Amino acid sequence: MVNFSVFAEPAAFAGMAAASILFLARRPIINQIKGTRAEKKVIAYLKKQQIPFLTNVFIPVKPLGHEQASVTEIDIVAFVGHAVAIIEVKAWRGNDICGDTAGWYIRNGKKATGRQAVTGQQSKHLRAATAIAGPDHLYSVIALPNIATSGPGLPDAVATAAEIPGALTATADDPEAHAAFAALASFAADKKQQALLRKAHAVQVGSLRRAVAKAIGTGLLSALLAPIFFLASFVMRLAVYLIGYAVGLAILAGLLALIMNL
Repeated sequence: MVNFSVFAEPAAFAGMAAASILFLARRPIINQIKGTRAEKKVIAYLKKQQIPFLTNVFIPVKPLGHEQASVTEIDIVAFVGHAVAIIEVKAWRGNDICGDTAGWYIRNGKKATGRQAVTGQQSKHLRAATAIAGPDHLYSVIALPNIATSGPGLPDAVATAAEIPGALTATADDPEAHAAFAALASFAADKKQQALLRKAHAVQVGSLRRAVAKAIGTGLLSALLAPIFFLASFVMRLAVYLIGYAVGLAILAGLLALIMNL
């Protein structure tokens, strides 16, 4: 008899496709979730203090079309009255963080984990923002909302959970600072331009969307090929059974003919 249990194979292939999507996309998805949660903590504080802010602003470091065109993404731009804060948010976790000439270290009890200093990245953010809002009234904040306190060896821009309120304190409006924030807000409001810059940034750094799209593409390819593999497997098995039946019938017919001729 034909073993019709092979009809269960599409479910297996579909499961493999889903598993491949989750496996390939797990790291960028987890990192994105952690980053989003950390940003939400900073945003919640800004909202509580009624501080105006922008999120995920894409700014060209070198213009699109330039031979060495590059785009940077600023996590949060906040207007604190006397100045505009250019905020980079990191989702790192730990009891405290310290630094030296070799790098930064997050400590959890006796365990220390090295992290690359992001001062260079933040300097690029400031340069990009300066090209739009001017050099005055901008300052850097590297927000670490999941780290309790900071130790020695870190730049003043670093603000842990305990230091974020001091780094982002609302004061009386300064007209020039207000104009700088308005310039950045106007730039961020150009949705068409932001979409182009976002796309260029994704190509440049390999964003979550590209990683997930690749994973989904691989999974979908597996899912699309699954019916073909199933049909090929079923046809081959059916052919084997039919050939076996035909050979058996031929042998039986030969034996019957031999017996009748006796």
